[in-house]
Amino acid sequence: MIKFDDDKLDQTESLLSALKLRANDNSKGLLMKGNHTLIASAGLREDLLGEWADDDLKRKTIEKISHLIDDFS
Repeated sequence: MIKFDDDKLDQTESLLSALKLRANDNSKGLLMKGNHTLIASAGLREDLLGEWADDDLKRKTIEKISHLIDDFS
């Protein structure tokens, strides 16, 4: 599960605690910079506003999340 350090609406801890109650659970958490809007609007900013709308942090965070998903086993 991904938790963002600046997300005021985050419920990761509650969900992670509930998941940990399952037998043989191996859920893990990862803390990243930003908030959920960083990925929620991925692509939309650039499509509507142009390349300038996505900074390096946003691009690198989305890349990292994509790699984590691809490497998940």
